[in-house]
Amino acid sequence: MNICVVFVGFLQRRNITCSRIFTNLNNQCDLPFLSASTYYSGFVVLKTPNYSNANLSEMKVNIINGNRILSPSLIENSCSNVVSKVQYIITYNGTSGIQNVTVTFEYTNISTDSMSLLQTFVIEFVSNPHVPSISVRSGNPGYIIGAPLLALTVKGELVPVTVLQNTANGLCTEELRTTVPFGYNMRSSCTHSFSENTANNCAQLRNESYSFLQGKSILKSLAALGNATASQTAFWAGLVYGSCAVQNEDGSESCTIPIGLDIQIVWAYVGKLSNPQAQVLGGRFLFKCKTITCCNVSTSMVTTVTFYDTTIRPVAPRGEPQINWRFPFDFFFPFKAAISGVKSHPASELYIVVLCLFTLNLTRMWHR
Repeated sequence: MNICVVFVGFLQRRNITCSRIFTNLNNQCDLPFLSASTYYSGFVVLKTPNYSNANLSEMKVNIINGNRILSPSLIENSCSNVVSKVQYIITYNGTSGIQNVTVTFEYTNISTDSMSLLQTFVIEFVSNPHVPSISVRSGNPGYIIGAPLLALTVKGELVPVTVLQNTANGLCTEELRTTVPFGYNMRSSCTHSFSENTANNCAQLRNESYSFLQGKSILKSLAALGNATASQTAFWAGLVYGSCAVQNEDGSESCTIPIGLDIQIVWAYVGKLSNPQAQVLGGRFLFKCKTITCCNVSTSMVTTVTFYDTTIRPVAPRGEPQINWRFPFDFFFPFKAAISGVKSHPASELYIVVLCLFTLNLTRMWHR
């Protein structure tokens, strides 16, 4: 089945891989989805969704080819110039909508004996450099459940936390990663195959494993609130790393590498009871390690994300009457004065009557 539909929303970056199935590539090398022209000719993009038939021509944005356009051709036992990756770069600004769209292609050659092909589609939105960029928020101020978990890199960049995402054939790729939504526990796994040169070098093997698990950007801290900015140091929570213990492995046929990453996020609701805000208190990246032999060039990598809610909710300020409640110190003074025979003022007698009525009413309410 060769249906590969990619739905694109405005300002929604996408990175999707799908599989194309063939029956006989000798007769199917000219299929439309293998040709680059299919992905830019015959359609246009509108600047904004608000248009009329009168200004329709002014609202159209043509798609620009970013590299050379090649057509598939059958050469001996190979179908050449087949599209393996399509990338759209959409430039926009905040007032005029989409300005231009550029498409680039990557090609590959596949054997006529192949029965399938993996194609990758990437959609990127780029802000016009003449318009101030808009920072991404995951809440204001506290996090919204399901919004991306934000982090700060060692280079001072604000980025979402991502984890590995497997491709259609279950393999790991550095490019294909999924964003971690705040408040949702996750688990992902894929198989990574090392090259023979890397597998023979323990240091390279370990560094490549770290790079695949944590991504190209090394995170320094986590955003405590959903509207944190890189310049506000007070709004960043600490991040602790637990790496593999490196032993002296010179001359050894074994190598200890990370094969899993356990991301633990501690958070809590803070602020008023009427409007609590979700805040990240800290996090830990704990790598799980394994000792492999020199000839093992393939391993399974697992990433888990766990959110721990540590909210301590205060006791409500109002509650049911307690059995150990006490009256004020001088509550019975009027009664004692009346029993002792001390002459009192008429106003004091009225005060006693009012207190008696109040006590009687309180007793009735207590026994209801």
